[in-house]
Amino acid sequence: METFNHGYKSPDLKPPEPQEEVTMLEVVTVFLGRWKYLVTLALVFVLIALVKHKYYPIYPSTGKLIIKDQSDGQIQSFLKNIPSSFGGLSIQNSSDQVNKAIIFLETNDFFMSLAQRVLDIVQMDQLDAPDNMAFQALLAQIKTPKDDPEYLQILASKLDTMISFSPSKTGQIIFKVKSSNKSISVYLVNAALDQAKEVLIAHEMNELNRAETYFQSEVEKVKKRLDELEGETVFKLREKDTISVDAKTDETSRYLNELRKNINDNKIKISENNLLLKSLRKKLKKGQHAETNALSKFDLSNKILMIEDENKAYRIRLKTYESYLKKNSGQSQKLVPFQNEIEKIKNNYLFESKVYENLRDSLARIGLQKTFVLYSVEILEQERMSRVKSEPGLIMMILIAIMLSQIIGFGAIYLIELFKPLRKTKDPLYFRV
Repeated sequence: METFNHGYKSPDLKPPEPQEEVTMLEVVTVFLGRWKYLVTLALVFVLIALVKHKYYPIYPSTGKLIIKDQSDGQIQSFLKNIPSSFGGLSIQNSSDQVNKAIIFLETNDFFMSLAQRVLDIVQMDQLDAPDNMAFQALLAQIKTPKDDPEYLQILASKLDTMISFSPSKTGQIIFKVKSSNKSISVYLVNAALDQAKEVLIAHEMNELNRAETYFQSEVEKVKKRLDELEGETVFKLREKDTISVDAKTDETSRYLNELRKNINDNKIKISENNLLLKSLRKKLKKGQHAETNALSKFDLSNKILMIEDENKAYRIRLKTYESYLKKNSGQSQKLVPFQNEIEKIKNNYLFESKVYENLRDSLARIGLQKTFVLYSVEILEQERMSRVKSEPGLIMMILIAIMLSQIIGFGAIYLIELFKPLRKTKDPLYFRV
């Protein structure tokens, strides 16, 4: 790049040096030079905060609902100690009962029922009641006519925007309401607590009622089946006219059944030993071809001999049991078919009796469970008018306003200086080719 002075080249002139970096002192000087704007902006924001705190306050209110853990209840501990021969009704302990309850409360059906509760309170005769007056102010904010079919849904949607739920600690649900009216915040959160308690208890009671209906129908079916088995048994006994099943015949039948059981047990043991002998002989055969310890070979051979001796003893017992069965079965064979039939009827009757006892036990447990559910949901803490204060406080709002104004002011000054056009040089001697 070359410089010219109307055709005359001056040897003493040098090219301009590059511009130096901006120092922190220069930055501070730029911002301090506009302190009036920053102070004005801070005063404007503080004035806005004062107006909002005075004429547009927000009153947050909270309430607490507690759901008792089933595993810790006195009724549940009593239910666990009830003996049951067939298992009874199993009661599951859920660790996320609060989250499940919040799922039911965050539905449109809950807010519709809460909206209906608000309308019922307004329509009561006590027009000068504090909650009635508060809900009247709430309904006045809705511009839709009350005879509109969608009026209840609009009120439910508005309540949905005002109320929020959050789990806290073990078994607690925190209800939060924010509005510009202190009375609305207090009485709305208390009404939501009452409605939530009724909804959650009604939901649990409906499930238990369905279970109770099912068990009652099953009890009737089993009882009918027991009556049929009893009638069938009486009919079979009458059909035989005379039945001489004395103690001796009964003992003979039990003896034959015991013999058959022993025969099956011995056969099973012999088959198990044969499989074990087969695997041990394979190991011994492999060990002869490999370089193994002589002691291990001796142990395998010793085990094989012991198992073979056991098999001999089992075979002797098996032959003895089979001979006894052959001798005694022919003597009472004419009584065995009817005896087996009697045994089948008796076993069926015992099974149905156990099922019947179990179902009745489950019905009793459901009754105690319903008693527990009635008191499982309680309002732990309602909101009071004296506790509700406007948030944030006046001092906090002023501090927030000052901080926000300075952030906006410094950002605006920075952007103005960043995009401000550079001044052109007035030296006529320098220009770029």
